[in-house]
Amino acid sequence: MTLDSLRLRHLASTWFPLIVGLLLLVGTASAWVTYTSTVAPSTTTEERVVSSWETNGSFTHAATVQKSNPMFPVGQTLDGRNPYFLRVTPVLDGVFSFEYGASERGELDVNTTVFLETRRVVDDRDTETVLWSQREALATESSASLGPDARVRVPFSLNVSDVRHQSGQTEAAFGDLPGSTEMTIVAVVALNGEVNGQPRTTTERYTLAIEPTESVYYVTPNGSHETYQTTRAVPVETSSGGPWSVVGPLLLGMSGLGLALVARGRGDGYLSLSDADRTYLEYRDDRSDYDDWIVRMRLPESAFDRPRVVADSLQDLVDFAIDTDNSVIEDPDGDAYFVLHDEHLYVYEPPRSGDADLDADRDPDT
Repeated sequence: MTLDSLRLRHLASTWFPLIVGLLLLVGTASAWVTYTSTVAPSTTTEERVVSSWETNGSFTHAATVQKSNPMFPVGQTLDGRNPYFLRVTPVLDGVFSFEYGASERGELDVNTTVFLETRRVVDDRDTETVLWSQREALATESSASLGPDARVRVPFSLNVSDVRHQSGQTEAAFGDLPGSTEMTIVAVVALNGEVNGQPRTTTERYTLAIEPTESVYYVTPNGSHETYQTTRAVPVETSSGGPWSVVGPLLLGMSGLGLALVARGRGDGYLSLSDADRTYLEYRDDRSDYDDWIVRMRLPESAFDRPRVVADSLQDLVDFAIDTDNSVIEDPDGDAYFVLHDEHLYVYEPPRSGDADLDADRDPDT
């Protein structure tokens, strides 16, 4: 037996209830992990897209040269230009296009209305106040039973110069108003029918902003597309693989083996230390703690003729040496410890463990 094994037995004996409790806790947890990861994998649900469809609306625009100028001949079409000239190309010709796509099938009735909206707006931080507004219908178009990827085209024309003049007259009637005048072409698309086997009814809005100045006007389209999805909760079984399927059984086996070993050790008395073993451990701990106060040397025979005073423990002998400003002398054979003081020989004889290997080992660091 080694000193380390004796200390381990002492530790296991002292903390036996806690060790058993920890092993039981680890065993229970690992059993649950093993069951959930290998025997009965859990089932969860997740949302999955089962169908989808999307709409797309866009504007194209152009203007034809109507008045003579040094740059463009009369009758030439300026396509997709920005800005346009207010005097030379006063009429904006545009086309609004709409289509939709579906992951399966679709059949929609599409009603499209294009109109001009003119209004006077005052923006105050996050608040928008409309002082006046006017609407003018430009075009309408209806299409029944429109299928996916089929396109609806709605042409329209707008004399930007005339609208700017009319807006100026409206503003003059009200006087000097705050804010600014906005001119916007709006396309409203009403959809009704069936897409991907589901009834669909919705309305979408697309805009084309027009910003006139003294000589030109700017066109800013705001085409966009919307995506609609249908989801469904689908049960998903979590994978039984992964590290826990290995770690769980491993911990379960280790905890079971640990419980069997400590139970057998307790039953065989291996974890129970005798009084002699405990006394010997206390001595070896004292020998390690007070090593700085102990020197090894062999005393002359005359020293043993002094009256002997026996100490109960090595700690008592060291305390006496400290109080009397002496050193503790250890016999090189490790059989006894001495303090020479006032013609007396103070002695402590270490206990024996009953194990030949331990008694032969006198190294204080072990």
